[in-house]
Amino acid sequence: MVGFDDIWSGIYLLTFLASIVTFIISIAIVLAIYVIGSMSLSKMAVVTGHGHNKLIAWIPIINYWLMCNIAGIPVWALLLIFIPGVDVLFLIFLNACIVNRFINPQPQSNYTSTEAIKLGNIKAESLFMGFFMTVPIIRTILLAYYAFYYHAPSPVEMPPNSTMLPGRNPGDNSTMQQEEPRQVEL
Repeated sequence: MVGFDDIWSGIYLLTFLASIVTFIISIAIVLAIYVIGSMSLSKMAVVTGHGHNKLIAWIPIINYWLMCNIAGIPVWALLLIFIPGVDVLFLIFLNACIVNRFINPQPQSNYTSTEAIKLGNIKAESLFMGFFMTVPIIRTILLAYYAFYYHAPSPVEMPPNSTMLPGRNPGDNSTMQQEEPRQVEL
């Protein structure tokens, strides 16, 4: 005959096993989000010409430095992450600048993203996406979309000293800025 204590010990055992399974599934989901996000950020670094820094995408906190480089934001702006309330606004702005870098084909070599927002070059779609990229799963999905489904030529196919984002009109050299050699008078 099964006693009352045996039933409760079985329930406790099932509850314990269910919590272990839930913990393992949660860790697997978090690791999948981390790996896909880091692979996407690494691929974005290569596409935008920051391929020499692609391993930084795998280091947690320091990868924001790479995100600033991709977005065209000065790295000193990362200090805004330490100010409560401003950090969320900065992350929305950072994500919006990254999205804008991929959907807005304008060259971004002559101005930073803060000047781009003054000029109205950041589209409402970028700000909308930047807002929703604060949710980690959505951020991972969007980073993977822009990194892997963005059809860009390989860096070997890019013309030298290209100031425009790879993949946008690769045969069009009108956006490339070429400086004339200057004579220095003594």
